[in-house]
Amino acid sequence: MADSATTAPAPAAPMPKKAKAAAASKKPRVKPAHPPTSDMVNAAIKNLKERGGSSLQAIKKYIAATHTSFFF
Repeated sequence: MADSATTAPAPAAPMPKKAKAAAASKKPRVKPAHPPTSDMVNAAIKNLKERGGSSLQAIKKYIAATHTSFFF
C-alpha cells in the first residue's frame, strides 16, 4: 500500500514542434489601403481644431468618416 502512494506519475512527453510546412502555406500579407494609424490620428487632431484637445471619441469618429477602409 505504501509503494503505490509514493510512486510519481510519469513525466509528460514534450509537445511536437510545429511543422515548417504549415508556416510556409500562409498567404502573404496584404498591404492596407489606409495610411498608418499615427498619420490618421495626427490628421484628425489637426482637422478637428479643438482648442482644449480632441477626445478619443471625436478622433475615432473622424477616422471612421474619412477612412472607411480602416474599419471595414
